[in-house]
Amino acid sequence: VHDARTGAELVQIALHDAYAFYVEWSPDDALLTTVSDDRTVRIVAPVDGSPVDVLDVHDASTRKVAWSPDGAWRATTAWGGRAFLSPLAARAAVRRLARGAGHSYEDQGRLSASRDGARLVVGRRDGSVLFDLEAEERSPEGELPAGGFLSPAGSLVAAVTGRETIELRLAEGGARVRVLDVPSVSQLNCDWTPSGDALVCASQSGVFVVPLAGGPDARPRKLYERFGQTRCTAVDPAGGRVAVQWTDEMISITDLWAGETREIVVAFPGWGRSIAWSPDGSWIAASGEDRAVRLVDVERGTVEHVLEGHAHQVDSVAWHPGGTRIATASRDRTVKLWDVENGTQVGSLAHERRV
Repeated sequence: VHDARTGAELVQIALHDAYAFYVEWSPDDALLTTVSDDRTVRIVAPVDGSPVDVLDVHDASTRKVAWSPDGAWRATTAWGGRAFLSPLAARAAVRRLARGAGHSYEDQGRLSASRDGARLVVGRRDGSVLFDLEAEERSPEGELPAGGFLSPAGSLVAAVTGRETIELRLAEGGARVRVLDVPSVSQLNCDWTPSGDALVCASQSGVFVVPLAGGPDARPRKLYERFGQTRCTAVDPAGGRVAVQWTDEMISITDLWAGETREIVVAFPGWGRSIAWSPDGSWIAASGEDRAVRLVDVERGTVEHVLEGHAHQVDSVAWHPGGTRIATASRDRTVKLWDVENGTQVGSLAHERRV
């Protein structure tokens, strides 16, 4: 771990005994969390590398981690769809949340939380489960469709239920609110706006928005027509733009309400792996299959830095809440920290298996 201002090395630490799959900052930016093929979740203080917590309750490879907005709780999912919820201070899970039948990388269980941290949805392959964290209750099996993700207010669950359909369900009770027809969608390419007033999807035929304030008759509106393969979609923190990573070395940025689109050539080969807006919405970090991460200046529409140093593809990118650093997780068994201003590597955390 290095000091981002001076570049001085602070400490070197070894975390996992296997590949690491995912990296996430805590809401207050004081901690860095990683999950790994060694079945553990580890939390360190990135300033000095000191271990803070080790969660060792999963019986399979851990794949995703999410923090509650206040930073007091964390939820983790593992291969097979099992999820646990635990407080930061505890070194064991308070309770097991779910056990699923998913076995592919993409179906481990998408974690989504309400804005107030009171509700959590685990979008398992065999059916999503809603957890009320305050009442310590969960929804019945089969009430919600597979692969669901919770709206910011915690009132709706959206799920891709067919190649061209998305269902909106009430989070409580699971009643169907409406079925949306969106050509060629996948759950990796949908996202809520931060306010929850719209659902945004990218498909093989373009970018669509569903303004929920329009009532039950509101239908998906095509903002941008484009035919091609997509993998990663992200709405900016202000909720006015959506960035989509396409497989022909291009990122599109679409205004959700005016429908205007800019195209930025980023020159990455193959499928996109991860895309993320900076907290202030001025930068986009995107990774592909060429082991590099590209930092895009949104206003200029140019790639300002190409972060090179990983020996394998980068599957996850996370911004520091202050916007000055990003963390990248790779199948080369490392998590690297980068300075955004000059594009230099300022730290590396080693794992024994892919991250």
